[in-house]
This record gives sequence, C-alpha cells and structure tokens, in this order.
Amino acid sequence: MNNIILIGDLMIDHYIYCNPRKINQEAPNIVFNYNRDVFKLGGAANIAKNLSNLDFNIFFMSDLGNNNDYSEKILELLKNNKICTDYLIKTNKKTTIKKRYISNQMQVFRVDNEDTNNISNYYQDIVYNNFLNLIDNNKIKYLVVSDYNKGFITLDCLKKIITKCNLNNIQVFIDPKINKPEKYKNSYLIKPNRNEFKELCKYYNLDYEDFNNSVINISNKLNVNNLVITKDKDETILYQKHLN
Repeated sequence: MNNIILIGDLMIDHYIYCNPRKINQEAPNIVFNYNRDVFKLGGAANIAKNLSNLDFNIFFMSDLGNNNDYSEKILELLKNNKICTDYLIKTNKKTTIKKRYISNQMQVFRVDNEDTNNISNYYQDIVYNNFLNLIDNNKIKYLVVSDYNKGFITLDCLKKIITKCNLNNIQVFIDPKINKPEKYKNSYLIKPNRNEFKELCKYYNLDYEDFNNSVINISNKLNVNNLVITKDKDETILYQKHLN
C-alpha cells in the first residue's frame, strides 16, 4: 500500500433535511419542520476519503478550526474512513462549514461559514515540521495538494514543502486554486479545470484561445512537466513536456 501525504483545506458538509409546514405569518416565506442532519466530509477531506477508498494509506494535514462540535464530527468521519488524523492541527480560525437546507429532495438554500485568511507563521512552522517528521519516519511516494483558497496552503510553506519533496523523490500532484500560482512551481503535475486554466492564462497574460501555446507557456513558467486540464464533460487534456 502506497503512502500519500494529503495537504489541503478540509470542510464539513452539513445537510439539514426539513419538510415544508406552512406559510410564515411574520415574513413572506415558508416555515419548515426539522427532520434530520447528515454530515459528510468536504473539500480536501473528501479527497482523503476517495484516496483511502482506493487503498492508499493517507496522512492528512489540514486545519480542524475552532468549532469543537464540528471538529469532533470531522475526526469521527475521517477515522471511519481509515485516514490518519495525527497531523491535523487546530488553529483559532473558523472551521469551514457548508450548511445545506434540503426539502423535497431540493436544496432550498446554503449557508457558508469560513475564514479565508492565511494561517499564521506560527502554524505554518508547525505544518512544515510535521511534514518533515512524516517524510523522515515513513516511506512517502506522493504528495497531493488540494487547495481551496481557505488559507491553510500558504506560498512560503508550500514552496519549502515542494523543494523538500523534489530532494526526496516524492512526486507532487496539485489540485489548484489560482490566486498565487507561483506557489505550485516545480511540482510534478498540476490539474486545473477549464476556468482555472483560463485564470492561469489571465494571470500570465496569455491567450486562452491560443490553447496549445498557452499550455506550453504555463508549463515553462511553473516548471511543471505534466498538466492535466479538465474541460468539464467535454474532454481532458494531458500535456507532458518531455513528449513534446
């Protein structure tokens, strides 16, 4: 079984099922009766679950946040999926929660509770030291970065981690969000979707319509040998620098 380190922004999806009861007399809307709660892993935590289901041994690095009730639920769900939680940290940032209110099998509305500020330098140092401890004591084959722009994956910390991975022959796979793409430099593979690739083109002043040249330019600018670009249901494009 291959060991994988997964670094990313975890979330919890909270589904609140309810039934419509009557028209509200206080405001022009509907009163619902509460039915039940369902909790599911979201964000990078869902990626961890999917990789674990493929029989990878996952060391998950993320921030549980400051909501104790939700943090306990996240830990329970991760452990149920045989995911190592020893390297999760708990900062004073909000736990990222997405609450979806469901009635008659339809989502009525969603409420997000999150803090997208970067974790502090103090916690970045803890993350990096935890990473060093992991690769010193385990045979790691891959690092997967699942970035949702919630502040856990910072420029300085990730650059140090990628440098260390390259020195230890650990392949780095990136599922990006495009705010500071330079933090993904020197990774093994980056997988943007259509919109993220358009944002990369805009960031580097490239023409998305000149697709092939833009792919080559981005590969060169980020020093990444492999790009996988998903175009929704239309197609998936693989670019490998050493074959071109």
